[in-house]
Amino acid sequence: MTYTRNVQTTWETCPISGLRERRSDCVLGRNSRKRYDEAVIEALGSGGQATDMFVLAETKGTETLERLREELREANAEKQRMRDIFWNRADIQLQANIASQTSTFHMTKGVRHQAKVQIFRNLYHKDQKYQTLSTKAHGIEKAIESLQHYLDIDLPRMRKECKERRATEKVNVA
Repeated sequence: MTYTRNVQTTWETCPISGLRERRSDCVLGRNSRKRYDEAVIEALGSGGQATDMFVLAETKGTETLERLREELREANAEKQRMRDIFWNRADIQLQANIASQTSTFHMTKGVRHQAKVQIFRNLYHKDQKYQTLSTKAHGIEKAIESLQHYLDIDLPRMRKECKERRATEKVNVA
């Protein structure tokens, strides 16, 4: 008999590590799950109390969410600092370009602004550090969205499904 699972396996944010290593059908990411399993084995082997995976995911997930938000704030602050530098460079470059013109022509504020914006875009598109930082910030934003969705919707659903599954297993065993 062939058994197929209809499970979406996209990579989502692990509530402990904050990395996008968790399959959408798992509570923890791969590495965090290994560490959790080792801690549970150690606790059960020594007669201690094992931590509930859902409680761990919820508490660590909240901490990870705050850490990711702080990283995003820092990345956005650095991006803004770089954008300010590019804006100032664009103004200097525009002044130099205007000064190098051999003929006199009338320039409206709109044309001047659009020229400055064009120089600004060229500067930040060519800057590899800015592009890397921008990609990092975008990834952190997606990780935050994924983790927030997980904590608000997926984790309570998974907890409920686990409780229902345990209840049916107890009934079937008895």
